[in-house]
Amino acid sequence: MKWTHSSILYASLFGASFDSTDLLQISNLIDHDADEIFKQLRSELRLHLEKISWRTKWSEFLEDQDRGQFKYCDFYSENYPRIFRSLLKPPLFISYLGEPIWNQSRCLSVVGSRTPARESLEWMSYHLPPILRRHRMIVVSGGARGVDQWAHQISNLIYGTLCVLPSGLLECYPDSLKPRIQDFVGNLGGVMSTYPPRQEMRKFFFHQRNHLIAALGEALVVVEASPRSGSMVTAKQAGDLGKDIYCLPFSPWQGRGGGNNELIKSGAQLLVEGRDLEEGLRFLWP
Repeated sequence: MKWTHSSILYASLFGASFDSTDLLQISNLIDHDADEIFKQLRSELRLHLEKISWRTKWSEFLEDQDRGQFKYCDFYSENYPRIFRSLLKPPLFISYLGEPIWNQSRCLSVVGSRTPARESLEWMSYHLPPILRRHRMIVVSGGARGVDQWAHQISNLIYGTLCVLPSGLLECYPDSLKPRIQDFVGNLGGVMSTYPPRQEMRKFFFHQRNHLIAALGEALVVVEASPRSGSMVTAKQAGDLGKDIYCLPFSPWQGRGGGNNELIKSGAQLLVEGRDLEEGLRFLWP
């Protein structure tokens, strides 16, 4: 087995904390054997790597890769999402199925309720396809029931789609997403995870996953969200990253979509028909 710098960065998925000095050190020694790089790291990090048995974990990862046929990239890889390098705390290691389309396609982040109104899904079916075709874009979302999976399905029929999981690739969450994975991969799309392959979903993973969805998209569309929902968290993260946010409006008497109205009151763009989004995208990509 060849021990590369990737085997060390994989340990970041198990709590190994790499600071900027560590990353610079690894970058300077990237062509060296991992054991040589290990010797040059600060003592605290070396102790932590040994504590979590990083060599064993890397061996297990490669065995899973052989069985699961997924791929991986790290912070220094050509296929690593370029936009992640601008994050304050970028993931250092990514595993994925399909193609690394995040560097090849323009992405539109789409999020919303797991139990959306029929009208919300109809709006997506009517307005999103022309936009995706015209701008050669793909949807990036989280694979959840409802809006996420509907958006993936629409995008997958055009130029593919990108799904970011809140779990490892071999413990795909939610279960309802599993039958769709091969469709995504077969249509030149991709499925990404920043967790070990056999890691089950954890509630706090959703915030981490949502941050990556916000980062990957050139803009964020909130189709339907309640005031206290994961979609609102994604919207806040997108705003912090300087992304444009577009929201469908809802009647205050409907009992749904209250989060959308709050976002619009706070400065998000009103999204009634596709051309509202088109105007913003033309500004981004004249």
